[in-house]
Amino acid sequence: MFKKILIANRGIIRLACIQASRELGVVSSVFHVAADLRGVGERFADEVCVLETKDPFSAFYDAEAIATLAQDIGADAVHPGFGFLAESHDFMGKLRELGIRLISSASDDAVAQIQNKPLLKSLAQSIGVRAVPGTNAVDNAASLRQVAQELHYPLIVKPVSGVGGVGLSVVLKAEELEAAFVRATSRMQRTGVVEEEVFVEEFLSGARHIEVPVLRDRFGNVAVFPEIEASVQRRFQKFLSVSPAQFISERQRNYIATSARRIIEELEYIGLASVEFLVLGDDVFFLEINSSIQPNHLLMGRLTGINLVREQIRAIAGERVAFSVGELQARGVVVGLVVNAEDPTADFAPSPGRVDEFSMFSVPGVDVLTTCSGGKELSSYYDPMIAYVTGYGLTFDEVHRRMLSALECFYISGVSSNLSLLRAVMGSRRFVEEGFKVSDLRSATELEALMRESRPGMEELAAALAALAIENDTGVKQIISQEGEGYSLWNFAARFFERGRIEI
Repeated sequence: MFKKILIANRGIIRLACIQASRELGVVSSVFHVAADLRGVGERFADEVCVLETKDPFSAFYDAEAIATLAQDIGADAVHPGFGFLAESHDFMGKLRELGIRLISSASDDAVAQIQNKPLLKSLAQSIGVRAVPGTNAVDNAASLRQVAQELHYPLIVKPVSGVGGVGLSVVLKAEELEAAFVRATSRMQRTGVVEEEVFVEEFLSGARHIEVPVLRDRFGNVAVFPEIEASVQRRFQKFLSVSPAQFISERQRNYIATSARRIIEELEYIGLASVEFLVLGDDVFFLEINSSIQPNHLLMGRLTGINLVREQIRAIAGERVAFSVGELQARGVVVGLVVNAEDPTADFAPSPGRVDEFSMFSVPGVDVLTTCSGGKELSSYYDPMIAYVTGYGLTFDEVHRRMLSALECFYISGVSSNLSLLRAVMGSRRFVEEGFKVSDLRSATELEALMRESRPGMEELAAALAALAIENDTGVKQIISQEGEGYSLWNFAARFFERGRIEI
């Protein structure tokens, strides 16, 4: 086992890595930059370092500086978390030269194959796993237009080695391909990756996004975890996950688990991976693999009792998996929600600034992993995620009720958040009766319709409540007048003051 792990990430995944390190008896070391001073991770880690950098945004992409820091502090492994350098083959190489392991995958060749998504799909097809229809890689817009003629619109243009939904564009006609090519390559460069090649796939409108965490150790033992549906997305970022998936057949569930195992074994992959599929009607298509821990992997602790971050570390350290391998059974149903500091009504613009208040009443069966608190300054340099909420129930109905209750108990003020959208999605009939598809919620019109559907009669009720408060209770009036995300009814009533629809 490793002696010391440098955690090269921030926020909630940093906390999860610190906890996993403690369970294994490993020293955890974290670094910060000026934008992250006095973070929760700094209070709980065993060691705290400073990463000297002029640009806070690029600090977590600075492979050279992080590798040097790991060597200087005597770390024998680096945990990259998710995003940033988590799936960087170059970063893995820099660490290897220094005798340091990257806790992502121990399989260099497998990582290289995973990063080339068109080649990975060809590998899947070679062993009989059907993949999303797409093209090979191209390095210019003219070639992109030519290969796109083989497919049916709408299409989706992707960077060949892209991660985290960066640079993806849906195109409806050929005239949009050139702009999509430019977006795909230029947006990858913002993350410190020089990407000159893209490929194109058919955008399967109406499909469900299903992914499976798979863990394989160096002894060939493979553990396939329950599948996760992550179809509720915005800008290709998953913000609501359910496991096990509620709206696929047993045949599809078994096919996904078997296919995920076969692909991982064919790659001779070592470590934790997320194997992703799209389900459209009766058909299942392989999509891609992520070789890093994912936010929704945190659900598995509740669902199976297994800490996936801990087991990922053990696998990269060369140890056997510490539980019975095979296809693990779900014990109930879990739902995971990503709470972001962003404004759904302003095209999800980030909302940095000072958090005046951040609180949530305890709800049985619901956990909140967060580094946020009242008085915290949210930086404009990083991802807007401020909390990950996990709910558990023996049945889907039970966890659904618990999560609705938990969302009504959340209060955030000082910055905008996506709590109103989470409430709307969780409270909708569609979520309960048929679930969402990856193509849903892509337009402002769809979002507005969902918000209206989730609040029938709310405006009239809020107006009556506000008028009553003004007449009878100054304290309640003050609560209503506060800005921010509180109880949905209070917050809705506050909008009447802002719009001038109630005379004071």
